[in-house]
Amino acid sequence: GGTFLVPYICAFFVFGVPLLFLELTLGRTFQGGDPVCFSAMHPRLVGIGWMSAYGSFLVATYYVVLIGWVVIYFFESFQDPLPWDVPDNVTGTAGLDGAVGHFFGDILMISDGAEIQEQTNPLIVVATIFVWICTFLSIFKG
Repeated sequence: GGTFLVPYICAFFVFGVPLLFLELTLGRTFQGGDPVCFSAMHPRLVGIGWMSAYGSFLVATYYVVLIGWVVIYFFESFQDPLPWDVPDNVTGTAGLDGAVGHFFGDILMISDGAEIQEQTNPLIVVATIFVWICTFLSIFKG
């Protein structure tokens, strides 16, 4: 696990920080978002700005679902006993197997195969909508 941190930190300082400063500088110079900035530099570059905005939307869409799972676990952590703290039949102790079984079985409701259609957990839908509303409320004023 720790070997990932060295290239991550290097990439962060070599690429991430300079690109952050570049984006902030372009936004202040051209007084607009990515499409406005790249269009002001050259009209043919407007597509790069739109792809940047589209990429950000795709990343946000992915992470909103993950944060929805975190919201579900947050509210489930107030239950006594914890839903994932179920003793194992073999060892008699709860642990990773109970947590993994709870996540895939009770939260995601994973089916036995692609041809078997089971229902979607409505709790995930509600949590995802809640996170989208929180995201909207935190950024709609700019």
